[in-house]
Amino acid sequence: MYKIFRLFLFLLISSSSFAQWQMVSNGLWPDNSNQFLRQIKAICNYNGTLFVANTYGHLAKSSDDGANWITFSPPGFPTDTYINSLATLNNRLFFGALSTGSFYGIYYTEDNGATVVEANNGIPVSSTIVCLAVKDSKVYAGGLSFYVSSDQGNSWVTKANGLPTFLFGVNVIAFDDAGAIYIGSNNRKIYKSTNEGDDWTQLGTNGLPTSGSGVGALIYSNGALIVSVGADGIFTSSDDGANWTASTGITATNHKPANDFITVGLNVIAASAGGGAFISSDNGSSWSVYNEGATSGLLCFTLKDNFIFAGGNGKGVFKRENTAVSIYDENLNEMKFELSQNYPNPFNPNTKIKYTVSNRQYGTLKVYDVLGNEISILVNEVKEPGEYEVEFNAGNLSSGVYLYHLSINGLTQTRKMLLMK
Repeated sequence: MYKIFRLFLFLLISSSSFAQWQMVSNGLWPDNSNQFLRQIKAICNYNGTLFVANTYGHLAKSSDDGANWITFSPPGFPTDTYINSLATLNNRLFFGALSTGSFYGIYYTEDNGATVVEANNGIPVSSTIVCLAVKDSKVYAGGLSFYVSSDQGNSWVTKANGLPTFLFGVNVIAFDDAGAIYIGSNNRKIYKSTNEGDDWTQLGTNGLPTSGSGVGALIYSNGALIVSVGADGIFTSSDDGANWTASTGITATNHKPANDFITVGLNVIAASAGGGAFISSDNGSSWSVYNEGATSGLLCFTLKDNFIFAGGNGKGVFKRENTAVSIYDENLNEMKFELSQNYPNPFNPNTKIKYTVSNRQYGTLKVYDVLGNEISILVNEVKEPGEYEVEFNAGNLSSGVYLYHLSINGLTQTRKMLLMK
């Protein structure tokens, strides 16, 4: 049996200054006597501008990757806006608001926050919106119920068939590769819909905590569901929620809890209010600390260009270069195949990828974006021993970092390439 160890090395493209988290909070609200004035509850990349909302709903934006921030309050917004979630679709940035009297529900801007439009057609009066999500030109919102908009937020439909009357709130929304929707609720339950939310089914709870706080974060990754339940830890399921297993490396003691997940290439990163950041390369089964440079816990993530941005639990915003590359080692020649760096790299729009197979094997070579979305399948067949070369055309893609992933007999190699147009 070959001894193969997966080492995840986080390499730099240009400067070592971003080999760890860097605080980028210039211009954000000062701490003064309340450290939570800079606790970032939501962060979003809207047409190249970063937007954040803090604990009290105060808003700020940055057009220079967080180097400088401008705080603002859109016309018509009260001073206690309590924005708790952000999402973007096409040219609209959506704000999810906690109910504060006459101010509630969902709003959007199309001009970088200069003006904001109320978008509560179909949203019950005084509804609190806890989470927002976008997929396939639809906007999804969660609060005391589940809402869907098929016209960019102009109107909303409540979809709660199969959900309990006392749901106690939808905390998070996730999607799988087949288009199913998952929601995590404040009653510690997870529900699934395969028809755009028209009908819901509760997933199993075997292995999940039976008491305590609700679901704080939820994500689907390569066939597995990963969920954070209050301060009890992270749990995974590979059988669509029938059974759950507690993750290792991240516990009630050090994660307190995980508030957000994000997929970066083939990895999942967790934002921890008390522990900072953790990273998993096995779909959430085990976690390693990913905190270098983070001086506080983290609450939320977004991606922009080649960086991961995180909202901090009391220290503003943090930034880290997104350069996760999986490399397999301990005698690479024992792997019976090898993936070479593409050339040219950077490239525009064509590049070539070489790989070597030592014996007759079935394999796949796929290209992904940094969010883990499959872009192209370059190879999907049995190969005889030898060296192979394939060409990848990125003419229809935007500039940025992409990953190519060679998988043979359960073993894999992944490298990154940079498209510059």
